Amino acid sequence: MLKFICIYILIPLSTFSQENLKVIENLIAEKNYTQAKKSLELYISKEEHNFYAIELLGDVYGYLKKWELAQNQYAKLLEYDKRNADYHYKYGGALGMRALEMNKIAVLPFIGELKKSFQNAISYDPKHIDARWALLHLYLKLPYILGGGDQKALSQAQEIMKLSSIDGYLALGVVYSHKGEFKLSEQNFIEALNIGHSKVCYLSLYELYKKNEYFSKSYDILIEGYEKNKTPDFLFLLAKLSYDYKFNLYDGLGHLNEFIRDHNNESSKYSLQEAINLKHEFNDLIKNLKN
Repeated sequence: MLKFICIYILIPLSTFSQENLKVIENLIAEKNYTQAKKSLELYISKEEHNFYAIELLGDVYGYLKKWELAQNQYAKLLEYDKRNADYHYKYGGALGMRALEMNKIAVLPFIGELKKSFQNAISYDPKHIDARWALLHLYLKLPYILGGGDQKALSQAQEIMKLSSIDGYLALGVVYSHKGEFKLSEQNFIEALNIGHSKVCYLSLYELYKKNEYFSKSYDILIEGYEKNKTPDFLFLLAKLSYDYKFNLYDGLGHLNEFIRDHNNESSKYSLQEAINLKHEFNDLIKNLKN
């Protein structure tokens, strides 16, 4: 009889625990990170061995740009499972974001640990494409003397190609852009675009053209991308490009008005306030040009 009573008590507790996490997942999906943080901290104070909750808290700290706190959560997970590729990747990612906020001298002691985190992720899961991307970007940032360089990044891009042709072409495009080889970079980005037509593919070409001051091409590729994917952020970028480089101003303002009209916090990287501020700047610019 006691056995059945125990089961009856434990099942509701387990269900309640799952329901709590579901509520927290919804908060994260709604980008309510502050409330999600508070809820997770309270939850973990009572369920300190719930590793999924710990991982979620690390993710939320990351969304809030509290990188050291995020790193500490992922470190707890690695104590539990050192062979988990995702834990190594997330630990390295948090450490990497911390490093970006440090000066060049302060970051030096962390470089070896940073590389090792991504290498460990790849070691435990050779198909971990995000870890390979992270390592590629790290190699591009580090000078040869510190274990970086274009050749290592190129080698990592070729490994990415084995896992995904779209990611492979994008990776090669990134490396060649970093090397200043515009034609090779453009060629690889176009190859990726021809396969995928994704937001990332269009943005990669947009950034390449803008970096090399082909502003008309940047504009055209955003127009094509918006027509293909209806990605709202492309409207904001079209407006920003028009404003910054003083061309197609009325079209740019039209794109901005459309972005403001249909703005959705959940689907946009740019806030409504950013768009409204840009509209004021647009109106001032157009007014000055008329005078």
